[in-house]
This record gives sequence, C-alpha cells and structure tokens, in this order.
Amino acid sequence: MSEPVQPPAAHLPAAPQYPAAPPYPGPGHPQAHPAAPPYPGPGHPQQAYPTTPAAGTGNPLGRAAFIIAIVTLAINLFSSLARPYFYTASVGYDAVMVLDNLIGVASFFVYGLALVLGFIAVRRATAHLLAGIAIGVAGAGMIGLAFTWITVTLYRFL
Repeated sequence: MSEPVQPPAAHLPAAPQYPAAPPYPGPGHPQAHPAAPPYPGPGHPQQAYPTTPAAGTGNPLGRAAFIIAIVTLAINLFSSLARPYFYTASVGYDAVMVLDNLIGVASFFVYGLALVLGFIAVRRATAHLLAGIAIGVAGAGMIGLAFTWITVTLYRFL
C-alpha cells in the first residue's frame, strides 16, 4: 500500500538568530543598579583588586635609556663639581681642558644614544614612564652641552 498523505505544513517564521534581550529594567526595578560585590576584607581568600604583574615586565629598552641618561647626567654633575679642584691641582690648565672636552663630547654622544633608545622605547606598547624621563633628561643634556659649546666658542671671538 501507499504511504498516508500528510497535510502540508504551514510556513512558520524562522527562529530568531539571537535570543531576545530581557526587558530593560527601569529606575524603580530592583536590578536597575546592581549592588557592587562586597569587599572581602583582610585575610579573606578573594582579593578586591587584581595584583600587579610580576617584576621583570615593562619596558627594558626604556629602563636602559633611563639608566644611561641618569648615569651620564651624574658624570656631568660630578665633573662640574670637581672642575675647580682640578684647576687648583698641579695637572695644569690644558690637561683639565682636554679632560673636560672629552667628557663633554662623550656625554653628548651618550645622551644621543639614550635619546634614540628612549624614542624607540616610547613606540612600544609597554610602560612609557622611564622612556619619557630618559628622553627629557637626554634631550635637556644635549641642548645644554650644545649651548655651552656655542657660548664658549662665541666668548673666544669676543
């Protein structure tokens, strides 16, 4: 025998692609402003705030630029403080000038290195504080040395 004939199914609308959103709770609804989770307090196994990342993360290039800039600044400050003692020593004026010029030229190039490292470190997606400080210290150091050389050169001609 033949199979029984079934009536054609009525066309139903397609099921929604996304579930319907619950109705928006109004201002008088108890869940309009959900309460904050309670503070766990001291000695509780939960922590209220996430901990900071482990040491060693951050921007090592920015840290290197910062250290280079600060050490160079310290050498220049020490050189400035010690200069009067070198002039009174028996090494001679010319020897002090050669030493002072060597420190100045070396500092200018090391400040330049710290500046370039700082700019590279700022472009990375990690912490920028030390890189920014390195850029500031190195830039100010280079400008200071350049102006010192310009004024010394101008004083020689006046």
